[in-house]
Amino acid sequence: MRRPEDIILEQTPKRLAAAYALNARITDDVGNTDSVHPDAIYIMGHNTSFQDYNLARGAALARKTPWSVPILIFGDDAVSSYPGGPAWRRKLIEEYEVDPRRIVLVRGGTFDDNGTPRAHSLSEAGPVIRWCAENNVQRLIIVAPPFHITRCFVGFVTALRKAEVDGTMPIDIFAATTRRIRWDEHAVHSQGTEEGTPNDFAAAEFAKLFYKDYGLLPPEEVIRYLAERDVRIRAG
Repeated sequence: MRRPEDIILEQTPKRLAAAYALNARITDDVGNTDSVHPDAIYIMGHNTSFQDYNLARGAALARKTPWSVPILIFGDDAVSSYPGGPAWRRKLIEEYEVDPRRIVLVRGGTFDDNGTPRAHSLSEAGPVIRWCAENNVQRLIIVAPPFHITRCFVGFVTALRKAEVDGTMPIDIFAATTRRIRWDEHAVHSQGTEEGTPNDFAAAEFAKLFYKDYGLLPPEEVIRYLAERDVRIRAG
């Protein structure tokens, strides 16, 4: 398996500069999450190493938003190392006191990879974007750990751009990250196939922005989307 640093070093200076700029833009987004008035919040799926960080942050955002704002979660059953939507719904209700009437399980976030159902950030994004389009959601916050949020954001913008070809309206996507993760704590990530600390995962996630077989938009395109989004926001 190729090392993340090798993939990063293969990129042109222009592409690396765009990726770093995108990370800075997402960091700015995270710092301004509380000023966003979303129509929906999506809590990214994760394995047991990070699920509680995600659920806690999603529940905290739920408490700051009106009851009418739905809390969307990965809706499929357990797959790979994801405990699955029904398990997360129970945790949100029982441990984080989220009103069950606000929780929406968005199904269809898995795909078949060599005959094995799995889920990843881009496969999650497509069904969520479709749900948002069908339910007139114009502003969506997505929640993920800080080492994962940039690729998740890119995945959602990629899914949105694909949907816009079919006439889906623009959706303004915003980033929110989990709080106070243990950066030095051993954990698993990426459907349970990667082990290390969040510091290790951050390097791997940055490299994945450049994986051609992931089908993600290049950083420059996502920066262009952010510029368009910000123009819409300023226009009211």
